Amino acid sequence: MKSRHKSIRLRPADITIAVMTLVFVIILICPLFSLFSKAFLDFAGEFAGLGNYIEYFSTPSLSVSVTNTLTVSCAAAVFGTLLGFLYAYGLTRTNIKGKTFFRYVAMIPIFLPTVVHGLGLVYLFGKQGVITGLGWDIGLYGRTGIILSEIIYTFPQSFLMFLIALNYADGRLYEAAESMGCSSLKKFSHITIPSVRYTLINSLFVCFTLAFTLAAFKQRSGLTNLTSDAQMALQESSRYEQQRTENATQINLVQYLRNYIDDPANMDEVIPANVGLRDQNLTSVIDQYNTMIIERKRLL
Repeated sequence: MKSRHKSIRLRPADITIAVMTLVFVIILICPLFSLFSKAFLDFAGEFAGLGNYIEYFSTPSLSVSVTNTLTVSCAAAVFGTLLGFLYAYGLTRTNIKGKTFFRYVAMIPIFLPTVVHGLGLVYLFGKQGVITGLGWDIGLYGRTGIILSEIIYTFPQSFLMFLIALNYADGRLYEAAESMGCSSLKKFSHITIPSVRYTLINSLFVCFTLAFTLAAFKQRSGLTNLTSDAQMALQESSRYEQQRTENATQINLVQYLRNYIDDPANMDEVIPANVGLRDQNLTSVIDQYNTMIIERKRLL
């Protein structure tokens, strides 16, 4: 009985895929594994198990931040995907004029600096915003503003995915449905939605991932943790105001001492020392001067 040996031949495509996989593991998987492994170590570098996670979720403020992040991310993913689909559907399934213009308008958030998203919302819906001045206050400073900015940030990515999916949908299905007399609603529910279901899932994941990076979003738009940021700003303002008042008091005391010294009637008198001066060098000089004046009067 003869055994058949199949010779293994490596094609260039197989070698290319193997090299790309190796590069992917080296430049992405290995750094992520090194970073993720730090979560199981303590400050001393010793293995801590799940201790870091237990400490994190047992802290009320940190556990609440996870809930808020998930809420904002889910809302941004759902509304960003919905708006992206409706916008792409309007450009591909209607006879609206200026489709090229509207397609480029949808790309504007990608090319603008992301901080412009936050500034635009502030100018429109802020305390002194244009739309707020017309009587419509949406409560921008808080969760609402964060979600709106995240929707603006994720909308172009969702729109592009749906635009490609709808453009490459099989048009023969619509022709067949048209010849069978199907209504527009039935074509939408039985042809359009099934043809983009995988794009819908991909869009939700992409938008959720983009919105989940809340720390990076804070650097982009400056709209996160506005309450705590406002409290910090008020505390800093109060501290600066207190320091300004103290400095003004010290200046007034120095001016008083100067007027006291310039008065000829006080030429041979001691200078008031315990007036509240904080400059130790000036206080030391005044003490030395008063000692010399007292010694002079004793000798005379």
